[in-house]
Amino acid sequence: MRRGGVLEEAEGRGGTQVDRAKQTVKLSLRGEQVLQTLRAREELSGRSDNRKEACAWHPEYGSWMVEGTPRLPFGGFVRDLRRVELSLRLRRRRLLAALEPDEIVPTVSAFPLMVPPAPVPAPAPAPARLSRRGPGGG
Repeated sequence: MRRGGVLEEAEGRGGTQVDRAKQTVKLSLRGEQVLQTLRAREELSGRSDNRKEACAWHPEYGSWMVEGTPRLPFGGFVRDLRRVELSLRLRRRRLLAALEPDEIVPTVSAFPLMVPPAPVPAPAPAPARLSRRGPGGG
């Protein structure tokens, strides 16, 4: 994403809790706790001089997601594009290190079990208008 002429990249991660004994997966609502842990660790080990990658951690959707972004934006050069993947890997490693042993962070856009028990029926389509010109021809 470009913002002010500078290349910037972001990701949001949702935490889930796996109960292997019951064979269930549930949303982990520890987003705030994980966020505090990540921010505290970043203050200790992250760098702000951009010689090594540093991360910024933000709350994301609900209390089950955390967003990680580079602390400093990337530039618009090829060498900056080469850093994007390394930055993603670093943030994923740091996020995994902040989780409990029974938590995981799958890469999904929506948690599969966040739907109502019965799907909401779609509204019936409006009937097409017919004329001498064909459907919708007025």
